[in-house]
Amino acid sequence: MHLKDARTGVLILGEDERSFLAAIRSFGRAGFAVDVAWYNDLGNPALASKYIRERIDLPSPRHREQTWLATLNGLVQERDYDFVLPCHDAQVTPLQVHRQYLALPDRYALIPDAAFAIASDKGRTHALARQLEIPVPEQRVARSHSELARVAEALGYPLYLKPPCSVNPERPGVRREVIRLDDPGQIAVVPAADLREGYLAQEAVQGRGVGVEFWPPFSMSGCTSHRQAAAAAIGVAFRLMRRSSRIRSGSSRPCPTRAPAWWNSRFRKTAVCPTSWK
Repeated sequence: MHLKDARTGVLILGEDERSFLAAIRSFGRAGFAVDVAWYNDLGNPALASKYIRERIDLPSPRHREQTWLATLNGLVQERDYDFVLPCHDAQVTPLQVHRQYLALPDRYALIPDAAFAIASDKGRTHALARQLEIPVPEQRVARSHSELARVAEALGYPLYLKPPCSVNPERPGVRREVIRLDDPGQIAVVPAADLREGYLAQEAVQGRGVGVEFWPPFSMSGCTSHRQAAAAAIGVAFRLMRRSSRIRSGSSRPCPTRAPAWWNSRFRKTAVCPTSWK
């Protein structure tokens, strides 16, 4: 089916040249009519994609505009989109938090609230990984410069400071980034206000990067629930070894990998992606 003949429309919410552009190209090449919104930079190369039917200027929760929800609901109902895909935390988080107010919630690519509560909180994700006996770095919570100094002395350098949540639902336009500390002199430059909200301080580890992405529903033999299947998938992911550089700055060098045949045979729809885990 050619793009000009497409009758099925999708709305993609995003703003970068990675997942946002990949989604635009994927749906466009599959014959869907692609509209985009909630982009922040008009100069973004992704907005020049030939697969975009229309760029729509919508109020965004990023700018704390109170009309964003009503305007989005009106657009989705008027255009009767078959699918709405938020691509980043700044788009996903407001929709997850306000999903009960979405006019057509089944059209959105959102996950169950219980899953989002864990996936959006690094502390809870870390705790779940430990519960599933997945190796994770040693982690402590620091809420002041003095606490951070004690944690750094215990875990050593380099030390990585991670916000529990990258995006605050009340301030989706403000993203808290990971901070790397290489020596005690850098502790004082960590903003006190951010520390009061709490940082997860993690030790640096040497290892190989491996990542996995899967879309439910899927089947795995021996699993009687989605929770068991998810736990099994995570366990398998950490057994898939991918070549990578030695970790020096907190990330590994992405390189192509292919899942073994037994992996593909257990899933109906699975994609392995170069995401580093430390």
